[in-house]
Amino acid sequence: VEVLDTIGEKEQWSIQLAALLCHLPLITLPPETLRRYFDGKRMSAAEQSMIDGLPEVGDQLLANIPRLELVRELLRTRDRPPASAPLGARVLRLVYDYHLLEARGLPAAAAIAVLERQASSYDPKLLALLPKLSFALVTVVNVRTVTLPELRVGMLLAEDVKAASGMTIVAKGTEVTGSLIQRLKNFSHGVGLDGDICVVTHELVPANGKRLASAS
Repeated sequence: VEVLDTIGEKEQWSIQLAALLCHLPLITLPPETLRRYFDGKRMSAAEQSMIDGLPEVGDQLLANIPRLELVRELLRTRDRPPASAPLGARVLRLVYDYHLLEARGLPAAAAIAVLERQASSYDPKLLALLPKLSFALVTVVNVRTVTLPELRVGMLLAEDVKAASGMTIVAKGTEVTGSLIQRLKNFSHGVGLDGDICVVTHELVPANGKRLASAS
Protein backbone atom coordinates (compact mmCIF):
# COMPACT_ATOMS: atom_id res chain seq x y z
CA VAL A 1 0.00 0.00 0.00
CA GLU A 2 2.81 2.40 0.85
CA VAL A 3 4.31 1.99 -2.62
CA LEU A 4 0.97 2.75 -4.24
CA ASP A 5 0.36 5.78 -2.03
CA THR A 6 3.76 7.12 -2.95
CA ILE A 7 3.28 6.77 -6.70
CA GLY A 8 -0.35 7.84 -6.59
CA GLU A 9 -1.79 4.72 -8.23
CA LYS A 10 -5.59 4.97 -8.19
CA GLU A 11 -6.43 1.33 -9.02
CA GLN A 12 -5.02 0.16 -5.72
CA TRP A 13 -7.58 -2.52 -4.95
CA SER A 14 -6.51 -4.79 -7.81
CA ILE A 15 -2.81 -4.42 -7.03
CA GLN A 16 -3.36 -5.01 -3.31
CA LEU A 17 -5.42 -8.11 -4.01
CA ALA A 18 -2.82 -9.38 -6.46
CA ALA A 19 -0.14 -8.88 -3.79
CA LEU A 20 -2.18 -11.02 -1.38
CA LEU A 21 -2.77 -13.74 -3.97
CA CYS A 22 0.71 -13.88 -5.52
CA HIS A 23 1.80 -16.49 -2.95
CA LEU A 24 -1.17 -18.75 -3.67
CA PRO A 25 0.54 -20.96 -6.31
CA LEU A 26 3.33 -21.74 -3.83
CA ILE A 27 0.97 -24.22 -2.16
CA THR A 28 1.38 -26.48 -5.20
CA LEU A 29 5.13 -26.90 -4.65
CA PRO A 30 6.48 -29.99 -2.84
CA PRO A 31 7.54 -29.07 0.73
CA GLU A 32 11.26 -29.60 0.04
CA THR A 33 11.12 -27.46 -3.10
CA LEU A 34 9.28 -24.74 -1.20
CA ARG A 35 11.95 -24.75 1.52
CA ARG A 36 14.73 -24.54 -1.06
CA TYR A 37 12.92 -21.70 -2.81
CA PHE A 38 12.61 -19.60 0.34
CA ASP A 39 16.16 -20.45 1.40
CA GLY A 40 17.49 -19.29 -1.97
CA LYS A 41 19.20 -22.62 -2.64
CA ARG A 42 20.07 -23.95 -6.08
CA MET A 43 17.16 -25.73 -7.74
CA SER A 44 17.22 -28.83 -9.90
CA ALA A 45 16.02 -28.40 -13.48
CA ALA A 46 12.67 -29.95 -12.56
CA GLU A 47 12.28 -27.66 -9.55
CA GLN A 48 13.16 -24.57 -11.56
CA SER A 49 10.58 -25.57 -14.14
CA MET A 50 7.96 -25.66 -11.37
CA ILE A 51 9.05 -22.22 -10.14
CA ASP A 52 8.90 -20.77 -13.65
CA GLY A 53 5.40 -22.17 -14.06
CA LEU A 54 3.99 -20.61 -10.90
CA PRO A 55 2.33 -17.62 -12.67
CA GLU A 56 0.40 -19.98 -14.95
CA VAL A 57 -0.56 -22.18 -12.00
CA GLY A 58 -1.82 -19.15 -10.10
CA ASP A 59 -3.85 -18.05 -13.11
CA GLN A 60 -5.50 -21.47 -13.29
CA LEU A 61 -6.31 -21.44 -9.57
CA LEU A 62 -8.09 -18.09 -9.95
CA ALA A 63 -9.71 -18.77 -13.32
CA ASN A 64 -13.16 -19.64 -11.96
CA ILE A 65 -13.40 -16.77 -9.48
CA PRO A 66 -15.52 -13.92 -10.94
CA ARG A 67 -14.33 -10.32 -11.34
CA LEU A 68 -10.64 -11.13 -10.94
CA GLU A 69 -9.63 -10.59 -14.56
CA LEU A 70 -7.48 -7.54 -13.78
CA VAL A 71 -5.86 -9.27 -10.82
CA ARG A 72 -5.07 -12.31 -12.94
CA GLU A 73 -3.55 -10.07 -15.61
CA LEU A 74 -1.22 -8.48 -13.05
CA LEU A 75 -0.11 -11.87 -11.78
CA ARG A 76 0.45 -13.23 -15.30
CA THR A 77 2.57 -10.25 -16.33
CA ARG A 78 4.55 -9.80 -13.10
CA ASP A 79 7.75 -11.30 -14.50
CA ARG A 80 7.65 -9.60 -17.87
CA PRO A 81 10.34 -7.04 -18.77
CA PRO A 82 9.30 -3.71 -17.22
CA ALA A 83 8.84 -2.04 -20.61
CA SER A 84 6.01 -4.45 -21.50
CA ALA A 85 4.41 -4.93 -18.06
CA PRO A 86 1.62 -2.77 -16.62
CA LEU A 87 2.43 -0.57 -13.63
CA GLY A 88 0.71 -2.88 -11.16
CA ALA A 89 2.76 -5.85 -12.34
CA ARG A 90 5.98 -3.84 -12.04
CA VAL A 91 5.07 -2.89 -8.47
CA LEU A 92 4.29 -6.51 -7.65
CA ARG A 93 7.59 -7.81 -8.96
CA LEU A 94 9.72 -5.30 -7.11
CA VAL A 95 7.97 -5.65 -3.75
CA TYR A 96 7.66 -9.44 -4.06
CA ASP A 97 11.36 -9.87 -4.86
CA TYR A 98 12.37 -7.50 -2.06
CA HIS A 99 10.36 -9.37 0.56
CA LEU A 100 11.58 -12.72 -0.77
CA LEU A 101 15.17 -11.59 -0.21
CA GLU A 102 14.26 -10.48 3.30
CA ALA A 103 12.63 -13.86 3.94
CA ARG A 104 15.95 -15.42 2.97
CA GLY A 105 17.63 -13.52 5.78
CA LEU A 106 19.06 -10.52 3.94
CA PRO A 107 18.90 -7.20 5.78
CA ALA A 108 17.24 -4.31 3.97
CA ALA A 109 20.49 -2.81 2.64
CA ALA A 110 21.68 -6.11 1.19
CA ALA A 111 18.27 -6.84 -0.35
CA ILE A 112 18.20 -3.46 -2.07
CA ALA A 113 21.77 -3.98 -3.30
CA VAL A 114 20.77 -7.29 -4.91
CA LEU A 115 17.82 -5.65 -6.66
CA GLU A 116 20.01 -2.79 -7.87
CA ARG A 117 22.44 -5.28 -9.41
CA GLN A 118 19.47 -6.67 -11.34
CA ALA A 119 18.16 -3.22 -12.25
CA SER A 120 17.14 -4.18 -15.79
CA SER A 121 14.43 -6.42 -14.33
CA TYR A 122 12.63 -3.55 -12.61
CA ASP A 123 10.98 -0.23 -13.32
CA PRO A 124 13.82 2.27 -12.70
CA LYS A 125 11.55 4.83 -11.04
CA LEU A 126 10.12 2.26 -8.66
CA LEU A 127 13.58 0.90 -7.88
CA ALA A 128 14.81 4.41 -7.06
CA LEU A 129 11.79 4.87 -4.81
CA LEU A 130 12.35 1.69 -2.79
CA PRO A 131 14.97 2.99 -0.30
CA LYS A 132 12.61 5.81 0.74
CA LEU A 133 9.84 3.51 1.92
CA SER A 134 9.45 2.77 5.62
CA PHE A 135 10.01 -0.99 5.25
CA ALA A 136 13.37 -0.25 3.60
CA LEU A 137 14.52 2.27 6.19
CA VAL A 138 16.74 1.48 9.13
CA THR A 139 17.13 3.24 12.44
CA VAL A 140 20.53 4.80 13.05
CA VAL A 141 21.46 5.56 16.65
CA ASN A 142 23.75 8.52 17.27
CA VAL A 143 25.32 9.84 20.46
CA ARG A 144 26.09 13.55 20.34
CA THR A 145 26.20 16.66 22.47
CA VAL A 146 23.58 19.36 22.14
CA THR A 147 23.03 22.73 23.71
CA LEU A 148 19.95 23.31 25.81
CA PRO A 149 18.12 25.12 22.95
CA GLU A 150 18.83 22.09 20.73
CA LEU A 151 17.37 19.60 23.21
CA ARG A 152 14.21 17.95 21.86
CA VAL A 153 11.42 15.82 23.30
CA GLY A 154 12.09 12.13 22.69
CA MET A 155 15.87 12.32 22.97
CA LEU A 156 17.52 10.03 25.52
CA LEU A 157 20.17 11.30 27.93
CA ALA A 158 23.45 9.47 27.30
CA GLU A 159 25.13 10.96 30.38
CA ASP A 160 24.04 12.53 33.66
CA VAL A 161 23.08 16.18 33.37
CA LYS A 162 24.82 18.16 36.07
CA ALA A 163 24.50 21.62 37.50
CA ALA A 164 27.49 23.95 37.46
CA SER A 165 28.04 22.97 41.10
CA GLY A 166 28.58 19.34 40.06
CA MET A 167 25.27 18.08 41.44
CA THR A 168 23.47 15.57 39.24
CA ILE A 169 20.15 17.02 38.09
CA VAL A 170 18.94 14.26 35.78
CA ALA A 171 20.31 10.72 35.49
CA LYS A 172 21.46 9.25 32.20
CA GLY A 173 18.91 7.05 30.46
CA THR A 174 16.10 9.52 31.11
CA GLU A 175 13.89 10.33 28.13
CA VAL A 176 13.56 14.03 27.44
CA THR A 177 10.09 15.47 27.97
CA GLY A 178 8.70 18.97 27.68
CA SER A 179 8.62 19.36 31.45
CA LEU A 180 12.24 18.19 31.71
CA ILE A 181 13.35 20.79 29.17
CA GLN A 182 11.59 23.50 31.17
CA ARG A 183 13.21 22.24 34.37
CA LEU A 184 16.66 22.41 32.79
CA LYS A 185 15.96 25.92 31.54
CA ASN A 186 15.12 26.96 35.08
CA PHE A 187 18.41 25.46 36.34
CA SER A 188 20.29 27.16 33.52
CA HIS A 189 18.92 30.55 34.50
CA GLY A 190 19.65 29.93 38.17
CA VAL A 191 22.52 27.70 39.26
CA GLY A 192 23.65 27.01 35.69
CA LEU A 193 24.42 23.80 33.83
CA ASP A 194 27.79 22.08 33.58
CA GLY A 195 28.41 22.26 29.83
CA ASP A 196 26.42 20.79 26.97
CA ILE A 197 24.10 17.79 27.19
CA CYS A 198 25.01 14.36 25.79
CA VAL A 199 22.05 12.61 24.17
CA VAL A 200 21.12 9.56 22.12
CA THR A 201 19.14 10.29 18.95
CA HIS A 202 17.39 7.98 16.51
CA GLU A 203 17.10 8.70 12.81
CA LEU A 204 15.48 6.76 9.95
CA VAL A 205 17.78 6.58 6.94
CA PRO A 206 17.72 4.58 3.69
CA ALA A 207 19.02 1.07 4.26
CA ASN A 208 21.32 1.31 1.24
CA GLY A 209 23.06 4.31 2.78
CA LYS A 210 22.45 6.46 -0.28
CA ARG A 211 21.19 9.98 -0.10
CA LEU A 212 17.47 10.26 -0.74
CA ALA A 213 16.68 11.68 -4.14
CA SER A 214 13.52 12.16 -6.14
CA ALA A 215 12.48 9.22 -8.27
CA SER A 216 10.77 11.44 -10.78
